[in-house]
Formats: sequence, C-alpha cells, structure tokens
Amino acid sequence: NASIEAAHAGDSGAGFAVVAGEVRNLAESSARSVKSVDSLMREMEAKVSRGLELSSHTKEHFASIAEGIRHTSEAALELARGMDIRRAETLSVLPELDQLAERLCALQAQYSDRRSARESIEASLEEIRILSEDIHEAERRLVEQDYVILAMLEEARANVARDGE
Repeated sequence: NASIEAAHAGDSGAGFAVVAGEVRNLAESSARSVKSVDSLMREMEAKVSRGLELSSHTKEHFASIAEGIRHTSEAALELARGMDIRRAETLSVLPELDQLAERLCALQAQYSDRRSARESIEASLEEIRILSEDIHEAERRLVEQDYVILAMLEEARANVARDGE
C-alpha cells in the first residue's frame, strides 16, 4: 500500500517509496523471522513434549526399579532374619551335640570294655574246651588202663583158682 501511494505522489513520493520498500522488506523479513521463530517454537514444543514423555517413562522406570529394590531389600532382610534364626537354632543345638558326643564316647568306652571282657571270656572258654578235651582223653586212657587192670585181675583170679585146685 505504501508503494502504491508513493507511485501516486510521483517524484515527491520517491523518498517515501524507498522507505516503503524498506518497510516492505522489513515486513517480509519479520514475517520470515516470525515463521522461523514459530517453526522453532513448534520444534521446541515438540522436543519439550518428547522430553516430558521420556521424563515420565524414566520416572516410571525409576519407580519400578525402586519398587524392585524395595522388594529385594525386604527379601534380603527376611533372609537375614531367617539366617539369624537358623544360627540361633544351630547354636542352641551345639551343647546338645556336645553332650551326645560325650555319651557316644562313654558308650564307645563301654563297648570297648565289653568287647575286651567278651574276648577274655572267649579265651577262657577256649581254655576250658581244651582242658575238657584233655580231661576226656585222660579219662579214656584211665578207662583203657582199668580194662587192662581188670584183665590182669581176671587173669590173676584165674591163676589163683587154678593153683588152688
């Protein structure tokens, strides 16, 4: 519009035409700048929106990780409590195990004593068996000698009876 008015004014509007051209150039440059700024603003808005979206996802992931850590911590604490209970139970059983070990040692000593006594009895029984066999053999020889003596007595009686007749 300013260019049209400057053309109507003729030579006297030549300066106005230059100013009008500069204003038009400035307006076009401003329009391009506004479009460029508008485009940059949209890009920034999209990037901010994407950043918020990523931030939200990151927040959710961190919340999930924190929940996992909490569950893991609870499980570790529960495991530690269980281990403490098992440790206490184990420690409470140790004196009983010591007593059991002492009893087993005493039983082993008794068993060893009884085994020694049994072996002694077995040796004595073997000696008695051998003596019994010796006595039996001596008895057999005595019986044989008795038969020999009886035979001699019979012979002597027969001789006396013959001599006396």
